[in-house]
Amino acid sequence: MTESNPPANTQSDYLSQISQIMYQHADIIIILLSCIIFLLNLGGNGLWDPWETHYAQVVREMIIRDDYVHPHWESSYFFSKPILQFWYMALSFQIFQVNPHIGSFEFAEWAVRLPFALTAIIGVYGSFVLLKKIFDVSIAFASSVILLTSPQFIYLGKQAMPDILFGVYTALAILIVILLIKYHIENSEYLLTIPSLLSKTTTSILVLAVSIPQYYILAKASEYGQI
Repeated sequence: MTESNPPANTQSDYLSQISQIMYQHADIIIILLSCIIFLLNLGGNGLWDPWETHYAQVVREMIIRDDYVHPHWESSYFFSKPILQFWYMALSFQIFQVNPHIGSFEFAEWAVRLPFALTAIIGVYGSFVLLKKIFDVSIAFASSVILLTSPQFIYLGKQAMPDILFGVYTALAILIVILLIKYHIENSEYLLTIPSLLSKTTTSILVLAVSIPQYYILAKASEYGQI
């Protein structure tokens, strides 16, 4: 007797079921993948990049001086980098109970890098949520996975570098603008405040002052159907 072959569409039905389950739990999958990629072994390597130790020293002096407005590097002001990253790192130091008065401390790498890893996770998941509203879950999922597996994005998300802050918040602000233009949401200019403020706080107050009105004009124009 010959064994009967399974129906031809069994495999396609199986794959279809897997795809359906993935799309139903896409939010959880994106968050889990992001946490695995950016948090796993985050402190496994020392602060090998010179800028990581440089920024950590600036935050250390910020806490010692109890001055969170005028960052210092040794005996001079350090205004060459935006203030937001130092605030993030100072908060992380407090969470890990770092003692800035000693030369070395436990969980140094985690305390320095965690804010940037969390920002990368916010960027991936925030992009997924916004793209799902702009397009659909399949495009949002594929786009988020592509971003999540981009080598340069992973590299920046696992180091204490300001690039990830600027890139994530600027991208989210742009996606919000696209969302508002598509749906002509009323009073939408207020939704742009947080991502635009965060993105420009990573650059300068001048850029912030110039860009906020631009976001406002785009939002109001989309509200009245002019875009």
